[in-house]
Amino acid sequence: MNEIKPEDIAAKLEPSVLSKGGSFEESYTSLQKDSSIEESYLRNKENRDIIIMRKWWGYSVLLFIGVIVIFDITLVILYGFNVLSFSDSNVVIAVVVDGLLKIVGLGYLITKNIFEKVFP
Repeated sequence: MNEIKPEDIAAKLEPSVLSKGGSFEESYTSLQKDSSIEESYLRNKENRDIIIMRKWWGYSVLLFIGVIVIFDITLVILYGFNVLSFSDSNVVIAVVVDGLLKIVGLGYLITKNIFEKVFP
């Protein structure tokens, strides 16, 4: 394999890059600093986007849990006032327990996925 020398890199650079710092070492250091700033910017942007996405999903799941709770409350109230009647009262119990299990499952999944950095 051919060894890459600093002169080979300098030959491929645009003349404006070398004229900034004068020597190759100064130009190379400047390029490294610029690339690390860009990498830091991209990392921060990605983290910001992830936080926005988590917030959106958090509110969506909260809304979904609210719909489940309101449905269960409405079902129990309507059954209690005999607006709805079922041949077997265990249907209401099964629906309410199903809603509770959905809420517990969603809570577990959300906690596990959102806080995986905090609680590995």
